[in-house]
Amino acid sequence: QLYPAMKQAKSEYAGMLYDIAHDIRYMTVETKKILLREVQELDNSNIVVKHAQPMLAMLRGEEWIH
Repeated sequence: QLYPAMKQAKSEYAGMLYDIAHDIRYMTVETKKILLREVQELDNSNIVVKHAQPMLAMLRGEEWIH
């Protein structure tokens, strides 16, 4: 919602803001893919892994985050 407002105000930063938002979204999606790939080999009996299960559920899409 910020980008259209800046564009309408003819802000010189509108394009830069759009690029930053696009890059952050790309990095977030790619990081999520890497995390999901790496957690497949975790030992589910480990107490640390058990405590991380709610966050892992969010990453798997069982609960939406972003």
